[in-house]
Amino acid sequence: MKLLPLALLALSACANSRGLPEAPSPLPATNQALVALAESYPEGGGYEASDAATNRLQKALQLRGQRLVVDPAAAFPAYCSGATYLVLVDHLASLPLPPAAHRALLTRPAHPDGEGVFGRFNANGPGTAVLFHELGAGRSFTDPEEALPGDFLKLWWTEEIGKLERGHLVLYLGHDEETLTYWSGNQPEGFSRKTIPRARAQRLLFTRLTRPQAFAQAAQLPARNGFLADMLRRRFTWAQVAEQTGLAE
Repeated sequence: MKLLPLALLALSACANSRGLPEAPSPLPATNQALVALAESYPEGGGYEASDAATNRLQKALQLRGQRLVVDPAAAFPAYCSGATYLVLVDHLASLPLPPAAHRALLTRPAHPDGEGVFGRFNANGPGTAVLFHELGAGRSFTDPEEALPGDFLKLWWTEEIGKLERGHLVLYLGHDEETLTYWSGNQPEGFSRKTIPRARAQRLLFTRLTRPQAFAQAAQLPARNGFLADMLRRRFTWAQVAEQTGLAE
């Protein structure tokens, strides 16, 4: 099984901060950091997919001076893309990004899909993959054998993409022949690690953050991505997803 214990990954990622030698790890430093952050978050909190949950992200993400501060428990109860967005922003907050980029990472009440950074990340379909592709911040792929713990993963429970889809956005942790393990805001418990049968997911889209510094340009994104904004109103094909995420390249 390609699953590594979260505690081991967190130890490797945090070794320098305690003056310890770094444990050898097969993971890129960014993947290590993302998994360590998920491990550090409080468990539970419940699940709720609603405008109220989106509004609570405002309390969980705050600018203090020029510094972004993340309080995961302030988002409880949360949903999957809200939980995974907190992990992403928590990592980006540790980087020397310009103040305008930090402000662009903030959410707003009932944040519309396709608008700004969170509206892209939170959109139906391949929101996270499109965002990373627009910024040149990472790459997307579909082969689980390429995946590493700390990759973002969009799961589709059916073949539908767009307005009729049912899906889940998670932080991938590992898989074997029969199961897939991830961390996210899960039903019904909230922030948690979960293992499901691989056969349950009809589509998989992995996205790896390879250039987090690309988020320095987050404030320069067009205000709205029309492809993602239309996800709530239209059905889309996998060929369209491939074109918009760089898979077709």
